[in-house]
Amino acid sequence: MTAPHIELAASDIARALDVQRPLISMWRSRYAGSPHPFPEGDRVTSHDLQAWLAHTDRLPDRVGPVLALHGELVVRGLNAQIVDDGVEALLVLARLSGEALGSLGAAGVHSLADDIDPDDRSLTSEILALGGSAGAVANLVATMLDAVPDAGAALEVRRRRSHPSPELATAAAETVTRLALALAEWEPGAAARFHDSFPAEGALPAAMPAAAGGWDLPELSTPPLGEGRAARRLRRRLLAHGWLLRELPEGDPEPGELTVSDLTGVADPEEALTAAERIALSLPEGSRAVVLGRASALVARLDGAADSVRADLLRSGRVRAIARTPAGWVPGRSREISAIWVLGDPMDGMPLAKRRTTLVDLGPLAAPGGTLPYGVVNDLVTDVLAAVEGLESMARHAFARSRVVLTSRLLAKGGDLLAGLPDRSVSRAGANRDRVAEVGELVRATHREGQEALPLRVEAHDGAAAREVSVADLVARGALRAFPGNRRPERLGLVEGGGIGLVSAADVAAGVLDQSESLRTTAAELGQRMPAARLTEPGDVIIATAPRPAAVLDVAGGHVVLAPARVLRPVPGKGVAGGAVVHAVHAAGAQDKRWRAWQIPVLAPDQAQELHEASLAIERRRIEAREELLRMNAVAAGLVAGMSVGTMRISSTTDEGMAGGQAR
Repeated sequence: MTAPHIELAASDIARALDVQRPLISMWRSRYAGSPHPFPEGDRVTSHDLQAWLAHTDRLPDRVGPVLALHGELVVRGLNAQIVDDGVEALLVLARLSGEALGSLGAAGVHSLADDIDPDDRSLTSEILALGGSAGAVANLVATMLDAVPDAGAALEVRRRRSHPSPELATAAAETVTRLALALAEWEPGAAARFHDSFPAEGALPAAMPAAAGGWDLPELSTPPLGEGRAARRLRRRLLAHGWLLRELPEGDPEPGELTVSDLTGVADPEEALTAAERIALSLPEGSRAVVLGRASALVARLDGAADSVRADLLRSGRVRAIARTPAGWVPGRSREISAIWVLGDPMDGMPLAKRRTTLVDLGPLAAPGGTLPYGVVNDLVTDVLAAVEGLESMARHAFARSRVVLTSRLLAKGGDLLAGLPDRSVSRAGANRDRVAEVGELVRATHREGQEALPLRVEAHDGAAAREVSVADLVARGALRAFPGNRRPERLGLVEGGGIGLVSAADVAAGVLDQSESLRTTAAELGQRMPAARLTEPGDVIIATAPRPAAVLDVAGGHVVLAPARVLRPVPGKGVAGGAVVHAVHAAGAQDKRWRAWQIPVLAPDQAQELHEASLAIERRRIEAREELLRMNAVAAGLVAGMSVGTMRISSTTDEGMAGGQAR
């Protein structure tokens, strides 16, 4: 029997090596007459490709697992569909069992599959179909997991071979997930219970765990998924991403579950609205739902039966919030605009004339690609929470982005539900002029006797809004470097004053470095006890996530950061400024401890450098102000203490200023 092996097309090679596909064609042409021509054929084996990469000094470290993950696994005697399904099943088996599959052999893998899936709902048949090759295929699956240890992420990479574009953009998954978690009142460590009435191919629930930043044993209930290959693939996809899957015979959500459904795959407006109506009517009392769909159904002008279904839903009072989202949330249909409906209990007993619905157009707030700034999503979440609580909550809440309208007026005007909605988002005219004038005045106010104003000139500028990029992506792009904090040894000698400052998470939370109570050590002690310790550099940002996200800009550098605090270091020329990082961290929610997901604005490189210098100057002023405040506090305390015991008296002078007292 020929051993299973990996073959790659040009598109597979490009994805695996993270290069443009035309580069593969160029390699074929350039090296055609050389001693080491590029491997021939439309598909090349991983072995031949690695050999060529090594001969031409292009072989990346540990490229074998990456090629295995992106390529087609070929098993003699088995068709591609059987092999692909078997690979998916083995990825799920690895996730559910926690076993290292590569050492089990065919019989061991078969036995383990039967133990994990005794009713053969998702993976047993697929693994048995591999026959005697199951052990060798399992070994290659273990190699794939060396490239991407998370089975869900690995399965999504495999799916991209037949689905080049993701079904949902990251911005869509993150926004819907944050809404869902807030509406479910979820906190880290608590159970996460969701329901999906229309899971389709599972794109939204597959994306939610990564968007949430991880959670413990999330539960997802669905209607019965049925049998057949599509149903089994859906189960495998959900299981690979860590969901505890329950198929409810009646299909309706249970109390305590929050419904999240993606209807963007439903093109017909009447069909989509009928599905949304079914979701609304199935909600238990006190339950809520987040529905993502096409704006052509949920927001745009409608006629006929579709318009009637939508009007009935709005009239019921179940549609509490409506948001039109940016284009690009469905990458395969990049120009299509989506919308979000948030559903809740009907406003029973309240006449239609008093019912309210909140509306917001998120399109003008988005960066290219449909990404929403972190603060905008925060505003959306707080506005939605107020909307679902009822009229009293809406009356108390200062809506940041949304507009509250009478539902009756929404029904009466017809047409696009958001047409004519006043723009409360980011006007590039008046609001920006006001901000420039305000900041300019604040800069001028920093001038006082004996102190120059901050060396800044603030001018109006009609430029593009900064893109917001996650810390993880900035690190991957080389625009930001991340360093973990150092573990403090038990016997580290400390000194008072001088030496090298040790920065703890408590120092970061306080926003102050080198406090009087901060720990310090000597260079000799550091070299002996912590020889691998890394010192901060000027402009580094020191972050901590507990008790809430916090950050401080290190002006002078030369500190040792203690775990669990860590360092983020902007790379010059990449558009990231330390001051922007600090501001973004402080803008994160109190419970948002997923530091890799924090969104950082990326500026033009020259402006990032200007902001970097300005932030350092501002931080120096803050340090001086804190020191002055500490001195004033000490003077006040000393005066009170000395005069209270009768050992001091004071007098003021107008010529010399405050004079020192005399002890008696």
